[in-house]
Amino acid sequence: MSEEAVSVSQSNINANGLATASLVLGIVGLVIGLIPFLGWFLFPAWILAIIFGIIGRKQNYKRGSATVGMVLGIVTLVYKFGFWIVIALIPTEDAEEFTATASENNQSNEIAAMDNENEDSVSNNSEDNANEVNNEAEADQEEAVSVGDTINFDGLEITLNKAYTSSGNDFEEPGNDHFAILDLTIVNKTDEPANVSTILQMSLQDGDGYTHDATIYTESQGSLDGEIGEGRENRGEVVFDVNESDTYEFIFEHPFTSGQAIWKVELED
Repeated sequence: MSEEAVSVSQSNINANGLATASLVLGIVGLVIGLIPFLGWFLFPAWILAIIFGIIGRKQNYKRGSATVGMVLGIVTLVYKFGFWIVIALIPTEDAEEFTATASENNQSNEIAAMDNENEDSVSNNSEDNANEVNNEAEADQEEAVSVGDTINFDGLEITLNKAYTSSGNDFEEPGNDHFAILDLTIVNKTDEPANVSTILQMSLQDGDGYTHDATIYTESQGSLDGEIGEGRENRGEVVFDVNESDTYEFIFEHPFTSGQAIWKVELED
């Protein structure tokens, strides 16, 4: 057999490998990608399916498989990101109620201000002092949010039940100093289902300002990921691999809108 024939055969094998890899990654990425939240773990597979598909299409062997794999990777990528963009653009009833309440409060404040103009300066000073005391009390109350407290965030009542540490087990050890395990209860107070993601919505910041994302630990109880139906509640634990710190801040947020719910956390041994 000539060297030219061997070279052509080897080129076809390589092209076939890239096309097949693109097709397999595209199919697996699409099937697993349809599963809420779990599909995000195959994000690299969508990208590789597109890259291998583009390279495979430049070859003369099995270009169809490369094209299908590339298209599946693009479709899955657009579907996953498009889903969250649509969710972020849909106005919630809580936001409408908040806007209406704010408008009513503004009107009440304007009426109160007009009435206050007719009062003497002594009365105004007394009211100002009372308002300052109330504002300081509210600020102290916000700073005191910690383990055992509940915060209403976008219609979700989130309670931090407890927070403790773990050194892992024989098969799972923390990459940093220890695992921080937070036990949460989430109640859906809205009139529609709500989706929760520990990876996209929860983080833990240590005293040095380093932010840690949720990690997988098989000994944690329950699961907070997934859909919570209208009026239902879900309890579970979220785990973080963190450095040693006297205090932490647990942060819950929406991945595509502003605003955060923050608890001050001291971990129990």
